[in-house]
Amino acid sequence: MHKFRSKTLVSLALALVLAFGAVPLFGLTAQAAVDWDDFYIITEPQKHTIQRGETITLSVEVNVPDGVVVEYQWYRQLGSAAHLIENATTPVLRVDPNSSHYPSFILGRSRISQNNYWCSIIARDPDAGAYLVSSKTLKSQTATVKVEDNSSWAKFLSLTIDPFIMAFVMSGIILPLLPFVFPFALIMMYIEAFKNL
Repeated sequence: MHKFRSKTLVSLALALVLAFGAVPLFGLTAQAAVDWDDFYIITEPQKHTIQRGETITLSVEVNVPDGVVVEYQWYRQLGSAAHLIENATTPVLRVDPNSSHYPSFILGRSRISQNNYWCSIIARDPDAGAYLVSSKTLKSQTATVKVEDNSSWAKFLSLTIDPFIMAFVMSGIILPLLPFVFPFALIMMYIEAFKNL
């Protein structure tokens, strides 16, 4: 009788251990994985053309699945290199004249400079198990921000610097053959430039 009771107690204890031990296991296997097809960009950042000194904002909107944590990081694209913009970790990027990433001033008749921006969006599943996909990254389309400068100072530079550069280029080609082309071309360019004021 004693042996039977001992075996019964051992069997009961083993059954309890298996039952309660299986609860986390069943909970883990029953855990629903994130449907990553629900993680996508709804609204892309748009290109802008502004006047120098103006401020604009770029934004990106994503559809976020339940249970994931989303991180944003904006970049500035210069040629083939992407430069991380510090502290730009929200869905909205402010581009203002005081920003270090504001398009730089470029000499030229067009008086236009530009930067290209895009956002990296990372979604992480903090509850993902060892056999579940834990993260996914999206990249927004590139948005070009062009800055035009139509100020009086820009027009002054355009009237002085641009004709000089053009005349310098022309002089290297034509001046050795036609000594009077340089001053004639310079005078004509100044006349045409002042007509456009």
